[in-house]
Amino acid sequence: MKVKGYKISVVLVVMVSWLASHAGAQTVGVDEDGNTYYEFEHTGESKSWSLPEGSAKVRIEAWGAQGNNDTNGGLGGYATGTRVLSPNDELGIYVGGQGSQRSGGWNGGGDGGTGRNGGGGGGGASDIRLGGTNLEDRIIVGGGGGGRSTDGMSDGSSAHQPGGDGGGLTGEDGEGSDGGEGGNQDSGYDLGQGGDGRDATNATNHGSNGGGGGGYYGGYGAQKESDNNSGHGGGGGSSYIDGVEDGETETGVREEDGLVRITVIYEGEGTEETPYEVSTPAQLDGIRDYLDAHFILTDDIDLDTDPFNTDEGWEPIGDGDNPFEGSLNGNGHTISNLFVNREGIRRTGLFGEFGENAAITDFNLVDADITVDEGDTGVLAGRNSGEISQIWV
Repeated sequence: MKVKGYKISVVLVVMVSWLASHAGAQTVGVDEDGNTYYEFEHTGESKSWSLPEGSAKVRIEAWGAQGNNDTNGGLGGYATGTRVLSPNDELGIYVGGQGSQRSGGWNGGGDGGTGRNGGGGGGGASDIRLGGTNLEDRIIVGGGGGGRSTDGMSDGSSAHQPGGDGGGLTGEDGEGSDGGEGGNQDSGYDLGQGGDGRDATNATNHGSNGGGGGGYYGGYGAQKESDNNSGHGGGGGSSYIDGVEDGETETGVREEDGLVRITVIYEGEGTEETPYEVSTPAQLDGIRDYLDAHFILTDDIDLDTDPFNTDEGWEPIGDGDNPFEGSLNGNGHTISNLFVNREGIRRTGLFGEFGENAAITDFNLVDADITVDEGDTGVLAGRNSGEISQIWV
Protein backbone atom coordinates (compact mmCIF):
# COMPACT_ATOMS: atom_id res chain seq x y z
CA MET A 1 0.00 0.00 0.00
CA LYS A 2 1.33 3.44 -0.94
CA VAL A 3 0.98 6.14 1.71
CA LYS A 4 2.61 9.50 1.18
CA GLY A 5 4.45 10.88 4.19
CA TYR A 6 2.30 13.97 4.59
CA LYS A 7 -0.78 11.76 4.94
CA ILE A 8 0.47 9.69 7.87
CA SER A 9 -0.16 12.18 10.66
CA VAL A 10 -3.67 12.82 9.35
CA VAL A 11 -4.43 9.11 9.24
CA LEU A 12 -3.17 8.58 12.78
CA VAL A 13 -5.38 11.37 14.07
CA VAL A 14 -8.36 9.83 12.28
CA MET A 15 -7.56 6.40 13.69
CA VAL A 16 -7.14 7.57 17.27
CA SER A 17 -10.25 9.73 17.32
CA TRP A 18 -12.32 7.08 15.58
CA LEU A 19 -11.19 4.22 17.78
CA ALA A 20 -11.90 6.25 20.89
CA SER A 21 -15.57 6.58 19.97
CA HIS A 22 -16.26 3.72 17.51
CA ALA A 23 -15.30 0.18 18.48
CA GLY A 24 -16.78 -1.38 15.34
CA ALA A 25 -14.17 -1.57 12.60
CA GLN A 26 -11.24 -3.89 13.17
CA THR A 27 -8.99 -2.13 10.64
CA VAL A 28 -8.79 1.56 9.76
CA GLY A 29 -6.45 2.48 6.93
CA VAL A 30 -5.78 4.51 3.79
CA ASP A 31 -5.93 3.18 0.24
CA GLU A 32 -3.66 4.12 -2.69
CA ASP A 33 -5.90 7.07 -3.58
CA GLY A 34 -5.61 8.55 -0.09
CA ASN A 35 -9.14 7.52 0.95
CA THR A 36 -9.83 6.32 4.49
CA TYR A 37 -11.42 2.87 4.75
CA TYR A 38 -12.97 0.86 7.56
CA GLU A 39 -12.71 -2.93 7.36
CA PHE A 40 -14.67 -5.59 9.24
CA GLU A 41 -13.76 -9.26 9.55
CA HIS A 42 -15.86 -12.18 10.72
CA THR A 43 -16.32 -12.41 14.50
CA GLY A 44 -19.56 -14.38 14.82
CA GLU A 45 -21.64 -11.37 15.86
CA SER A 46 -23.00 -8.19 14.30
CA LYS A 47 -21.52 -4.74 14.85
CA SER A 48 -22.99 -1.25 14.82
CA TRP A 49 -21.10 1.46 12.98
CA SER A 50 -21.56 5.06 11.89
CA LEU A 51 -19.35 7.74 10.36
CA PRO A 52 -16.95 9.40 12.82
CA GLU A 53 -18.38 12.80 11.89
CA GLY A 54 -20.29 14.61 9.17
CA SER A 55 -21.75 13.17 5.98
CA ALA A 56 -19.90 11.31 3.25
CA LYS A 57 -20.18 9.49 -0.05
CA VAL A 58 -18.91 5.98 0.63
CA ARG A 59 -18.14 2.87 -1.36
CA ILE A 60 -19.47 -0.28 0.31
CA GLU A 61 -18.04 -3.72 -0.47
CA ALA A 62 -19.28 -7.06 0.87
CA TRP A 63 -17.67 -10.45 0.29
CA GLY A 64 -19.66 -13.55 1.28
CA ALA A 65 -17.94 -16.49 2.98
CA GLN A 66 -16.82 -19.72 1.33
CA GLY A 67 -18.56 -23.04 1.91
CA ASN A 68 -16.91 -25.58 4.21
CA ASN A 69 -13.15 -25.42 4.82
CA ASP A 70 -12.13 -27.39 1.78
CA THR A 71 -11.04 -26.43 -1.72
CA ASN A 72 -14.37 -27.73 -3.05
CA GLY A 73 -16.49 -25.40 -0.94
CA GLY A 74 -18.20 -22.80 -3.14
CA LEU A 75 -16.48 -19.41 -3.11
CA GLY A 76 -18.20 -16.38 -1.63
CA GLY A 77 -19.72 -13.76 -3.92
CA TYR A 78 -18.99 -10.02 -4.04
CA ALA A 79 -21.23 -6.94 -4.07
CA THR A 80 -20.29 -3.26 -4.18
CA GLY A 81 -21.95 0.12 -4.58
CA THR A 82 -21.99 3.69 -3.30
CA ARG A 83 -24.25 5.58 -0.94
CA VAL A 84 -24.36 8.92 0.85
CA LEU A 85 -24.37 8.45 4.63
CA SER A 86 -25.42 11.07 7.16
CA PRO A 87 -24.17 11.33 10.76
CA ASN A 88 -27.39 9.73 12.01
CA ASP A 89 -27.12 6.65 9.80
CA GLU A 90 -26.21 3.70 12.01
CA LEU A 91 -25.24 0.63 10.02
CA GLY A 92 -25.44 -2.97 11.16
CA ILE A 93 -22.43 -4.94 9.90
CA TYR A 94 -22.87 -8.71 9.45
CA VAL A 95 -19.79 -10.57 8.18
CA GLY A 96 -20.38 -14.19 7.14
CA GLY A 97 -18.40 -17.11 8.51
CA GLN A 98 -17.04 -20.02 6.51
CA GLY A 99 -18.97 -23.27 6.75
CA SER A 100 -17.41 -26.35 8.31
CA GLN A 101 -18.07 -30.07 8.22
CA ARG A 102 -21.80 -30.54 8.98
CA SER A 103 -22.24 -26.93 10.23
CA GLY A 104 -23.25 -23.87 8.23
CA GLY A 105 -21.32 -20.62 8.53
CA TRP A 106 -22.62 -17.71 10.60
CA ASN A 107 -25.22 -15.48 8.95
CA GLY A 108 -27.29 -17.90 6.94
CA GLY A 109 -25.14 -20.86 5.91
CA GLY A 110 -27.13 -24.12 5.78
CA ASP A 111 -25.85 -27.18 7.63
CA GLY A 112 -24.28 -30.10 5.80
CA GLY A 113 -26.02 -33.47 5.93
CA THR A 114 -25.11 -36.07 8.52
CA GLY A 115 -23.34 -39.25 7.62
CA ARG A 116 -20.09 -40.96 8.35
CA ASN A 117 -18.05 -38.30 6.53
CA GLY A 118 -20.41 -35.35 7.01
CA GLY A 119 -21.46 -32.89 4.32
CA GLY A 120 -20.02 -29.39 4.15
CA GLY A 121 -21.92 -26.44 5.57
CA GLY A 122 -22.71 -23.44 3.38
CA GLY A 123 -20.86 -20.15 3.84
CA GLY A 124 -22.60 -17.26 5.53
CA ALA A 125 -23.54 -14.09 3.67
CA SER A 126 -22.00 -10.69 4.46
CA ASP A 127 -24.45 -7.79 4.56
CA ILE A 128 -25.07 -4.27 5.81
CA ARG A 129 -28.37 -3.15 7.32
CA LEU A 130 -29.73 0.36 7.70
CA GLY A 131 -32.72 1.42 9.78
CA GLY A 132 -33.10 -1.86 11.68
CA THR A 133 -31.78 -5.35 12.24
CA ASN A 134 -34.25 -7.32 10.13
CA LEU A 135 -33.41 -9.03 6.86
CA GLU A 136 -35.64 -6.51 5.08
CA ASP A 137 -33.28 -3.74 6.27
CA ARG A 138 -30.34 -5.01 4.19
CA ILE A 139 -28.98 -2.53 1.65
CA ILE A 140 -26.24 -4.77 0.21
CA VAL A 141 -25.43 -8.49 0.43
CA GLY A 142 -22.48 -10.63 -0.66
CA GLY A 143 -23.72 -14.21 -1.14
CA GLY A 144 -22.13 -17.19 0.60
CA GLY A 145 -20.82 -20.27 -1.22
CA GLY A 146 -22.52 -23.67 -1.01
CA GLY A 147 -21.07 -26.58 0.97
CA ARG A 148 -19.45 -29.51 -0.80
CA SER A 149 -20.61 -33.09 -0.49
CA THR A 150 -18.68 -36.14 0.59
CA ASP A 151 -18.80 -39.32 -1.48
CA GLY A 152 -17.54 -42.55 0.00
CA MET A 153 -15.34 -44.58 -2.37
CA SER A 154 -14.98 -48.34 -2.57
CA ASP A 155 -11.44 -48.14 -1.19
CA GLY A 156 -12.61 -46.27 1.89
CA SER A 157 -11.47 -42.83 0.71
CA SER A 158 -13.83 -40.00 -0.14
CA ALA A 159 -14.41 -37.63 -3.08
CA HIS A 160 -16.38 -34.41 -3.17
CA GLN A 161 -19.00 -32.71 -5.32
CA PRO A 162 -18.24 -28.96 -5.14
CA GLY A 163 -20.70 -26.46 -3.74
CA GLY A 164 -22.01 -23.67 -5.96
CA ASP A 165 -20.32 -20.28 -5.78
CA GLY A 166 -22.09 -17.38 -4.12
CA GLY A 167 -23.59 -14.81 -6.51
CA GLY A 168 -23.73 -12.50 -8.44
CA LEU A 169 -27.38 -11.68 -8.56
CA THR A 170 -27.87 -15.45 -8.81
CA GLY A 171 -25.89 -18.03 -6.87
CA GLU A 172 -24.50 -21.01 -8.76
CA ASP A 173 -26.03 -24.46 -8.41
CA GLY A 174 -24.15 -27.14 -6.49
CA GLU A 175 -22.61 -29.89 -8.59
CA GLY A 176 -24.25 -33.28 -9.00
CA SER A 177 -27.58 -34.34 -10.48
CA ASP A 178 -29.35 -33.44 -7.22
CA GLY A 179 -27.14 -30.47 -6.31
CA GLY A 180 -28.88 -27.59 -4.56
CA GLU A 181 -30.07 -24.66 -6.68
CA GLY A 182 -28.57 -21.23 -6.14
CA GLY A 183 -30.63 -18.39 -4.71
CA ASN A 184 -31.67 -15.44 -6.88
CA GLN A 185 -33.38 -12.06 -6.48
CA ASP A 186 -36.89 -13.48 -6.11
CA SER A 187 -36.51 -16.87 -4.48
CA GLY A 188 -34.27 -19.45 -2.90
CA TYR A 189 -34.40 -21.71 0.11
CA ASP A 190 -35.41 -18.73 2.26
CA LEU A 191 -34.78 -15.02 2.64
CA GLY A 192 -31.28 -14.76 4.12
CA GLN A 193 -30.93 -18.46 4.86
CA GLY A 194 -29.39 -21.40 3.02
CA GLY A 195 -31.05 -24.81 3.21
CA ASP A 196 -29.62 -27.82 5.04
CA GLY A 197 -28.22 -30.74 3.08
CA ARG A 198 -30.34 -33.87 3.28
CA ASP A 199 -29.25 -36.28 6.02
CA ALA A 200 -27.97 -39.76 5.26
CA THR A 201 -30.44 -42.62 5.73
CA ASN A 202 -28.24 -44.04 8.46
CA ALA A 203 -25.03 -42.98 10.18
CA THR A 204 -22.90 -45.67 8.51
CA ASN A 205 -23.34 -44.17 5.03
CA HIS A 206 -20.29 -42.29 3.81
CA GLY A 207 -22.13 -39.92 1.45
CA SER A 208 -23.45 -36.59 2.76
CA ASN A 209 -25.03 -33.58 1.03
CA GLY A 210 -23.75 -30.00 1.15
CA GLY A 211 -25.69 -27.11 2.70
CA GLY A 212 -26.76 -23.99 0.83
CA GLY A 213 -24.92 -20.68 1.14
CA GLY A 214 -26.51 -17.71 2.87
CA GLY A 215 -27.48 -14.72 0.76
CA TYR A 216 -30.20 -12.25 -0.12
CA TYR A 217 -31.97 -15.50 -0.83
CA GLY A 218 -30.00 -18.51 0.38
CA GLY A 219 -29.14 -21.45 -1.84
CA TYR A 220 -30.85 -24.82 -1.46
CA GLY A 221 -29.11 -27.64 0.34
CA ALA A 222 -28.49 -30.72 -1.81
CA GLN A 223 -31.25 -33.31 -1.44
CA LYS A 224 -29.82 -36.49 -2.96
CA GLU A 225 -31.31 -39.47 -1.18
CA SER A 226 -28.22 -40.63 0.70
CA ASP A 227 -28.99 -44.31 1.16
CA ASN A 228 -25.65 -45.07 -0.49
CA ASN A 229 -22.15 -43.62 -0.52
CA SER A 230 -22.77 -40.41 -2.46
CA GLY A 231 -23.92 -36.82 -1.91
CA HIS A 232 -24.12 -33.59 -3.90
CA GLY A 233 -23.11 -29.94 -3.45
CA GLY A 234 -25.24 -27.16 -1.97
CA GLY A 235 -26.26 -24.07 -3.96
CA GLY A 236 -24.70 -20.64 -3.53
CA GLY A 237 -26.61 -17.70 -2.09
CA SER A 238 -27.43 -14.59 -4.11
CA SER A 239 -25.94 -11.13 -3.65
CA TYR A 240 -28.03 -7.94 -3.54
CA ILE A 241 -27.38 -4.28 -4.52
CA ASP A 242 -30.79 -2.56 -4.62
CA GLY A 243 -29.96 -0.40 -1.57
CA VAL A 244 -26.90 1.25 -3.14
CA GLU A 245 -26.05 3.29 -6.24
CA ASP A 246 -23.74 2.16 -9.05
CA GLY A 247 -24.09 -1.41 -7.80
CA GLU A 248 -22.07 -4.31 -9.20
CA THR A 249 -21.70 -7.97 -8.27
CA GLU A 250 -19.27 -10.76 -9.03
CA THR A 251 -19.68 -14.50 -8.62
CA GLY A 252 -17.26 -16.72 -6.68
CA VAL A 253 -14.32 -14.57 -5.53
CA ARG A 254 -13.84 -15.06 -1.76
CA GLU A 255 -12.07 -17.85 0.10
CA GLU A 256 -12.57 -18.54 3.83
CA ASP A 257 -14.54 -16.03 5.96
CA GLY A 258 -16.36 -13.05 4.49
CA LEU A 259 -15.34 -9.39 4.69
CA VAL A 260 -16.95 -5.93 4.67
CA ARG A 261 -15.16 -2.71 3.72
CA ILE A 262 -16.47 0.88 3.75
CA THR A 263 -14.35 3.48 1.96
CA VAL A 264 -14.96 7.23 2.20
CA ILE A 265 -14.83 8.58 -1.36
CA TYR A 266 -15.87 12.13 -0.50
CA GLU A 267 -16.84 13.88 2.69
CA GLY A 268 -20.09 15.80 2.18
CA GLU A 269 -23.33 15.03 0.36
CA GLY A 270 -22.76 16.47 -3.12
CA THR A 271 -25.45 19.14 -2.65
CA GLU A 272 -25.11 22.92 -2.93
CA GLU A 273 -25.45 23.18 0.85
CA THR A 274 -23.01 20.32 1.64
CA PRO A 275 -20.77 19.79 -1.41
CA TYR A 276 -18.35 16.91 -1.79
CA GLU A 277 -14.92 17.86 -0.45
CA VAL A 278 -11.97 17.45 -2.86
CA SER A 279 -8.41 17.34 -1.54
CA THR A 280 -6.52 14.74 -3.66
CA PRO A 281 -5.84 14.15 -7.37
CA ALA A 282 -7.96 10.98 -7.24
CA GLN A 283 -10.92 12.88 -5.82
CA LEU A 284 -10.58 15.56 -8.50
CA ASP A 285 -10.51 12.80 -11.14
CA GLY A 286 -13.59 11.22 -9.53
CA ILE A 287 -15.71 14.26 -10.38
CA ARG A 288 -16.30 12.63 -13.77
CA ASP A 289 -18.45 9.99 -12.06
CA TYR A 290 -20.85 12.59 -10.62
CA LEU A 291 -21.35 15.20 -13.33
CA ASP A 292 -24.42 16.77 -11.68
CA ALA A 293 -22.99 17.01 -8.16
CA HIS A 294 -21.47 19.95 -6.27
CA PHE A 295 -17.83 20.06 -5.14
CA ILE A 296 -15.47 22.26 -3.12
CA LEU A 297 -11.67 22.18 -2.96
CA THR A 298 -10.30 21.87 0.58
CA ASP A 299 -6.60 21.79 -0.36
CA ASP A 300 -4.22 22.61 -3.21
CA ILE A 301 -3.96 19.77 -5.76
CA ASP A 302 -0.77 18.89 -7.66
CA LEU A 303 -1.45 16.69 -10.70
CA ASP A 304 2.24 15.88 -11.21
CA THR A 305 1.65 12.30 -10.08
CA ASP A 306 1.01 8.94 -11.73
CA PRO A 307 -1.14 8.27 -13.75
CA PHE A 308 -1.94 11.91 -14.53
CA ASN A 309 1.62 12.94 -15.55
CA THR A 310 2.46 10.09 -17.98
CA ASP A 311 1.36 8.81 -21.42
CA GLU A 312 -1.89 10.59 -22.36
CA GLY A 313 -2.07 12.27 -18.98
CA TRP A 314 -5.28 13.79 -17.67
CA GLU A 315 -8.59 12.82 -19.27
CA PRO A 316 -10.83 15.92 -19.54
CA ILE A 317 -13.96 15.72 -17.38
CA GLY A 318 -17.20 15.76 -19.37
CA ASP A 319 -17.78 16.03 -23.13
CA GLY A 320 -20.39 17.17 -25.61
CA ASP A 321 -22.68 14.24 -24.86
CA ASN A 322 -22.20 14.37 -21.09
CA PRO A 323 -21.03 17.82 -19.99
CA PHE A 324 -20.31 18.79 -16.40
CA GLU A 325 -23.54 20.32 -15.00
CA GLY A 326 -22.60 20.66 -11.33
CA SER A 327 -20.48 23.21 -9.48
CA LEU A 328 -16.86 23.45 -8.37
CA ASN A 329 -15.87 26.04 -5.78
CA GLY A 330 -12.09 26.25 -5.62
CA ASN A 331 -12.22 28.06 -2.26
CA GLY A 332 -9.08 30.02 -3.21
CA HIS A 333 -6.91 26.91 -3.79
CA THR A 334 -4.58 26.01 -6.67
CA ILE A 335 -4.60 23.14 -9.17
CA SER A 336 -1.15 22.74 -10.68
CA ASN A 337 0.70 20.70 -13.33
CA LEU A 338 -2.21 19.72 -15.54
CA PHE A 339 -0.78 17.50 -18.32
CA VAL A 340 -2.85 16.49 -21.37
CA ASN A 341 -1.37 14.69 -24.41
CA ARG A 342 -4.29 13.29 -26.39
CA GLU A 343 -5.37 12.77 -29.97
CA GLY A 344 -8.82 12.55 -31.48
CA ILE A 345 -10.86 14.26 -28.77
CA ARG A 346 -13.03 17.27 -29.56
CA ARG A 347 -12.87 19.27 -26.33
CA THR A 348 -9.78 19.46 -24.14
CA GLY A 349 -8.76 21.03 -20.82
CA LEU A 350 -9.18 20.24 -17.14
CA PHE A 351 -12.81 19.83 -18.20
CA GLY A 352 -14.01 18.91 -21.67
CA GLU A 353 -17.27 20.84 -21.59
CA PHE A 354 -19.41 22.79 -19.12
CA GLY A 355 -23.17 22.56 -19.53
CA GLU A 356 -25.68 25.36 -18.94
CA ASN A 357 -26.01 24.57 -15.22
CA ALA A 358 -22.28 24.45 -14.47
CA ALA A 359 -20.84 26.98 -11.99
CA ILE A 360 -17.05 27.19 -11.63
CA THR A 361 -15.36 29.66 -9.32
CA ASP A 362 -12.39 30.78 -7.23
CA PHE A 363 -9.23 28.80 -7.94
CA ASN A 364 -5.86 29.09 -9.66
CA LEU A 365 -4.93 26.76 -12.53
CA VAL A 366 -1.17 26.96 -13.10
CA ASP A 367 1.66 25.23 -15.00
CA ALA A 368 -0.54 23.46 -17.54
CA ASP A 369 0.94 21.48 -20.46
CA ILE A 370 -1.64 20.60 -23.13
CA THR A 371 -0.95 18.94 -26.48
CA VAL A 372 -3.83 18.05 -28.82
CA ASP A 373 -4.30 17.56 -32.56
CA GLU A 374 -7.80 18.93 -33.04
CA GLY A 375 -10.95 20.35 -31.48
CA ASP A 376 -11.70 23.05 -28.92
CA THR A 377 -8.93 23.51 -26.37
CA GLY A 378 -8.63 25.54 -23.17
CA VAL A 379 -6.74 25.21 -19.91
CA LEU A 380 -9.93 25.18 -17.84
CA ALA A 381 -12.32 23.75 -20.45
CA GLY A 382 -12.67 23.16 -24.18
CA ARG A 383 -16.17 24.61 -24.34
CA ASN A 384 -18.35 26.48 -21.86
CA SER A 385 -22.10 27.06 -21.64
CA GLY A 386 -22.12 27.66 -17.89
CA GLU A 387 -20.91 30.32 -15.45
CA ILE A 388 -17.21 30.89 -14.72
CA SER A 389 -15.86 33.43 -12.24
CA GLN A 390 -12.63 34.21 -10.40
CA ILE A 391 -10.48 31.65 -12.22
CA TRP A 392 -6.81 32.56 -12.63
CA VAL A 393 -4.82 30.74 -15.31
